[in-house]
Amino acid sequence: MIRILYLITDLDIGGAEKNLYYLTSHLDKKKFSPRVISLQGEGEIAGLLKKEGIYVYPYGAKSKKNFTIFPFHLFKVTRKFKPHILHTFLFHANFTGRIIGRLAGVPCIISSVRVMEKEKRWHIWLEGWSKNLIDKEICVCRAVKDFRKEEVGIREDKLAVIYNGLDPERIKAVKPCSRKKLGVSEKTFLIGTVSRLEKQKGLPYLFEAMKILSRENPDVMLLILGKGEEAEKLKERVKEMKLENNIIFLGFRKDILPVIASLDLFVLSSLWEGFPNALLEAQALGIPAVVTGVGGTGEIVREGKSGIIVRAGDSKMLAGGMAALMKNRELLKKMGEEAKKILNVFTIERMVREHENLYQELLQEKYGRIFASLSKDLK
Repeated sequence: MIRILYLITDLDIGGAEKNLYYLTSHLDKKKFSPRVISLQGEGEIAGLLKKEGIYVYPYGAKSKKNFTIFPFHLFKVTRKFKPHILHTFLFHANFTGRIIGRLAGVPCIISSVRVMEKEKRWHIWLEGWSKNLIDKEICVCRAVKDFRKEEVGIREDKLAVIYNGLDPERIKAVKPCSRKKLGVSEKTFLIGTVSRLEKQKGLPYLFEAMKILSRENPDVMLLILGKGEEAEKLKERVKEMKLENNIIFLGFRKDILPVIASLDLFVLSSLWEGFPNALLEAQALGIPAVVTGVGGTGEIVREGKSGIIVRAGDSKMLAGGMAALMKNRELLKKMGEEAKKILNVFTIERMVREHENLYQELLQEKYGRIFASLSKDLK
């Protein structure tokens, strides 16, 4: 049995957290024994993991005292479990895990990276400084892999690409949220985005695009699902632009997929990205998209077939892309049908299988003797 310890910064609802849940809950339990440590305590994902019978240790590091004893405590927990593999997610867990993992003598250390960090350069520096402590880094798309190679300096042979996966049955079972429940008319052209309310997502450019679009098409509405540190600032900006009748902040909602399914068009205005799960889900639900060409968006949206890709930070191009599809409903419908095909490519089954293969191949290549003894138990 291969023991895998997963270390993640938090277990709130998010792309990395959901990906961890899908991975650990679908692993072949005859071959792999997973455990999860969350640095910042429990979130909603912790409950889902526990329902699957997966042990979750919520560290809950909040105070200075916690951080003082944290490295030694994590070291003790890691040594006690004696994992064959330490697999980490998100920056703080990635950096901490590399050091603790090596000190604890973990045979194999893997980091998963989801984003092309453009703003926090100190993240890049620390990751570059600790890059030799990992055995493999899993990138969520080709764009992130190229970025990590060029900006962080990680060797090609240490990088792998494994795309996120979706549950086809879950997607097919989604029913659109009623327009009445959302407070929107059936005749309104409904655009939506799922976004943390932070600088990275480029929402001020989307507001400018909506200002342009609403001048010619007053009956258009943008729904914004998500929360973040810039929420109040962005809401104030909408008021200043007199767009209260065209933009609604829905905040965090558990029924994200039904809301997405009710849209006419999905939009993503990010200035930098990794591989946005919400965009992947929107396409799988048959919603055409207008997105900025950053990170792995071009690996999800097929330009001119399932959506339109525009330049980041260009409100006029963003408005133009949305207007083009708003005016051409036949093309909009055609793109929606094309978008659904993505569900046959990005599946949980494929994602889990590729992780399992990587785990076994890495142990075999780097620690042949150790893996040979484990292999007897896996047959």
